[in-house]
Amino acid sequence: MAGYPSVNWWPRNLRPYESALSFVARFCALNGVPARAGTAFLGVEPRHLGFASDDDVARVSSLLGEDPARLADVLQHALDFRQCGTYAPPAAYSQGPSVRYCAACAQQGYHSYLHEVPWLTKCPIHLTALTTVPANRTGNIGERRLGAFKRLMQGHCAAWPHFAPDGFPTREPGALLTLAAWVRDACDASKRMQAGELWRSEAGTHRGAVTMTQALGQLHTLTPLPTELEPLLADRGGAWVVHQARFPRAVSRELARLGERGLRFDSLFAFYKDSGDTSEGSPAWYCQAVQQQIRQRHGTCGCRWERVKAGFGEFCWIQIPPDELGEASRQCPFEVALQDLELDWGSRGRALPSRLAQQEMYRFLKESHAMRDAGVLSYKEGAQVSPDGYLYLMQRVWPCCEWIWDSPLLGLFRTAARWEIDSEHRAITRWLDDIEAGSPPSHRQDPVYCVRLRSDEQGASLLHWRSADHRGRG
Repeated sequence: MAGYPSVNWWPRNLRPYESALSFVARFCALNGVPARAGTAFLGVEPRHLGFASDDDVARVSSLLGEDPARLADVLQHALDFRQCGTYAPPAAYSQGPSVRYCAACAQQGYHSYLHEVPWLTKCPIHLTALTTVPANRTGNIGERRLGAFKRLMQGHCAAWPHFAPDGFPTREPGALLTLAAWVRDACDASKRMQAGELWRSEAGTHRGAVTMTQALGQLHTLTPLPTELEPLLADRGGAWVVHQARFPRAVSRELARLGERGLRFDSLFAFYKDSGDTSEGSPAWYCQAVQQQIRQRHGTCGCRWERVKAGFGEFCWIQIPPDELGEASRQCPFEVALQDLELDWGSRGRALPSRLAQQEMYRFLKESHAMRDAGVLSYKEGAQVSPDGYLYLMQRVWPCCEWIWDSPLLGLFRTAARWEIDSEHRAITRWLDDIEAGSPPSHRQDPVYCVRLRSDEQGASLLHWRSADHRGRG
């Protein structure tokens, strides 16, 4: 289309919250060009959602004379949770070969990007369920979606690609204004919660990702969801609660001192967890208490599932024949849960295979030099130390080290570890509950970012997020 003297488009032809898919499809129909040519001319890929740059917006505005603010809304999704950062729901990076739409909106020749975001299940204008139609034609995904969308709109609206200049959808906003206000407030609350954040927990052996239920549940806690929006949103599960523990200013000063030496909290905390502290209140001590609870729940094994090696370091689950139930030395779900806890919080040298344990020992030994130089580590009596003050390699290095007992960080570490173990225990409980209810064992997807460290003018504080559901759903 580069050789055309002009294009058939006019300012404010885009409607509020219109989808890029609708924009490109209407442009192609108004100019009588195939999908591939129109997409190439605009440089807009209707498969990808809301990731256009400011330069893309300025370029398309220059091509069409369209309002830059309206284009930014359409191409960058102004009504979106991305500004929530790590509190945001999981993003839909691209759409497959299908189109989700509202039939009532389609009768107006209208389609919004809000119809295809994964966190909404109903149209925010008409409050009706959304419908998904497949795109069965040939071509790439973008072309298939454009073809399906064109057929869909022509079947619902005789005037498409034109529309009546009656102000829709702003004339009939439905819950749009309330939704936009709640999303804005939720983003603002998330930014405040993340201000000064120094660290957030990952998961252990079974690291998952932020799920829709976790994200929406936490956002609802930060900014209560208006009642009229509750039917619109995807299942947000149970409520989430957040607990806060504050620590003396000496903790912030010590973190700043160590940070100047290049030692961040994540490396300090990881080293402390590996240092082999087994005293009361330590991660290993708390881990053992949780393991004992799991053993008591297990009792005499009657599990119907066993984990076996599947080759190439992988495992699979097989059902145990009824006449073999109760046999010892099986890796049943309870034994696997105990092993996972030991690997994450117990004795790594004992829990890891010998080759990996040796690699971990080398890493630990190297990091111990920086920790000792920073004055946060001491060697236990009997440790073999070289003349320059570092541990010799030819020994088990984990039991040789201990954190300085008067360190202001000790209480911070123990609280963070206890809360992380609690999060893992809740995920294990949910997993075991599901198996006992008849579900086959699956790979656990433990929630992440449930423990967060932040610092402000009042000092350091830890936040502990957890589902109010007794089974720890997230």
